[in-house]
Amino acid sequence: MKEPQMAIFAFAAQTSGRAQTPYAETSLSVDDSGEGTISGVDYVIPPHSLGRVQANLNIQVLTSEATQHIDALFKSLLSASAREKFESLENVHGKGNLNFFRFLFGGIEADYAKSRHLLKSSGLTEDNIKKLVSMIADAAEKMSTASLDLHIDNSGNDYSVTGEIKIHTIKGKISSDKHVVEYRVLANKGTAGANGATAPTNVKVIPLN
Repeated sequence: MKEPQMAIFAFAAQTSGRAQTPYAETSLSVDDSGEGTISGVDYVIPPHSLGRVQANLNIQVLTSEATQHIDALFKSLLSASAREKFESLENVHGKGNLNFFRFLFGGIEADYAKSRHLLKSSGLTEDNIKKLVSMIADAAEKMSTASLDLHIDNSGNDYSVTGEIKIHTIKGKISSDKHVVEYRVLANKGTAGANGATAPTNVKVIPLN
C-alpha cells in the first residue's frame, strides 16, 4: 500500500488572526472543537479486513503520548469522587482519548475566564491549575509536524473503505508565565471512508523525526 506523503487537515487549518494577548492569570482556551477532516490520503481497505495507513500531517500537533500525559496529570489532581467520574469517562471513550477536555469542557468552546471557572469547579486549587496549565504549555511548545498511524477495522463491513479520515480535533491557546502558546490535539479514535462507506480507526500521533 502506498504511504501518503501529504495530508491536509481542513478543520485545524482555520485561524482567527487575532492578536495573542496574555491573560492576567494562568489559563487555557478552547477556540475550536469538532471533527477535522484529512484528505489527500491514498488507501483502500477491502471488505471484511483490517488495514493500516500512515500519513504525514503538514501541521503541528501534540503527540498521543503528550495527550495521555495531560489526562494522567489532570486525573491525579482530582478528588476521589471526581476521579471516579473521570474513570467512568475513560471506560466509555478509552484512556488518552481527550478525556481531560471531555470531562472539563464537554465539547464546548471556552475563553480563559470560562476555563478557569471550570478548572476551579472541578476542585483544582490555584497551584493545581498552574501545574496543569504549565505542563500543557510545555507540551505545546514542543509541538512539531507529526505522522498519523491509523489502524482501520473494516472487518464487519461488506464494502471497501477509501477516502477521507475524520478525527475529533481541539485547538486553543494557553496563557502561562505572561506568554501565549497555541495547541492542537487529536482524538485517538476516528472514522475512515466517505459517503456512508466508513469504518472505525484507531489513531496514534507520533512526531516526525
